[in-house]
This record gives sequence, C-alpha cells and structure tokens, in this order.
Amino acid sequence: MKQMMLIAAATLTATAAGCTPPPTQPAQQQAMQAQLDLPPGRVYSWHSSAQAGCPALDWHIVLQAGGVLDGMISWNDMQSFAHASGSVNVQTGAFQMNATEVGGQGRTATIDGMVNPRSGWLTANIHGQNVSCQGVQVPWWTPPPTK
Repeated sequence: MKQMMLIAAATLTATAAGCTPPPTQPAQQQAMQAQLDLPPGRVYSWHSSAQAGCPALDWHIVLQAGGVLDGMISWNDMQSFAHASGSVNVQTGAFQMNATEVGGQGRTATIDGMVNPRSGWLTANIHGQNVSCQGVQVPWWTPPPTK
C-alpha cells in the first residue's frame, strides 16, 4: 500500500510539473523579440493629398541604421521643401522628426507619429506655422538587393 501511495504521489507530481507554465523571459529578451522589422535602406516615399489645414506633400525619407530617419518633404508643387531628420524607436514604433525649410522663409515643423507594426507604414502628424496635418499615411519601399 505504501508503495502504491508513493507511485501515485510521484505521478501527481510529474503531472503537475507538466502543467506548470514555463518561467517568464527577462524583460530585455522580450523587448528584443518585440522589435519591429525596420531594415536600414527602407524608403518612405509618397505624395499625400491636401487635407483640411494640410497642403499636398511629397515625402522622401530614408530609414538608416539605428532607427535614424533622414530626408525631405516638399509642398507647393515641389517649389518649397524642408530637410527632415529624426529617429524611430524600433521597439515601440513611435517616431519624431524636425523639419526645417531650405531657403524660403526658414520655417520649421515637428513631425511625430507611429510606424504601423503590420504594414510598416508611417502615420504622421505635422505641426508648424500655418500647417496642421493629422494622420498622414506614408508607405514604404525597399530597393532590391544589389548583386
């Protein structure tokens, strides 16, 4: 009888061990797995239509190593343009850029938003003198690999 009880207890222990959830991963390891797929060389290029408070815009932003964003945004049928630079957080998808008009009046604007984790598109908000753009969708393109 004692042997039967020991076998039953061992069986219950083994069964319970199989039902125990695995230990949680360290936060750093989870964060690394949660990084967005944002390869350097990705180009955000798009002509966005005019919206209330926002002119038609032409985008050419390049994603560089380390989440750096750099490029230009033009308006007024490409007669005016600004150099835009900033960065994207590859874990949260949040990005921020500052834009400074080249020539012209030297106006500045801030651009912030999110990278869509599924499509990789930018959803951008632009705030500057006499301009307020909300939810501008900017798709991406990646050049083919060189041989």
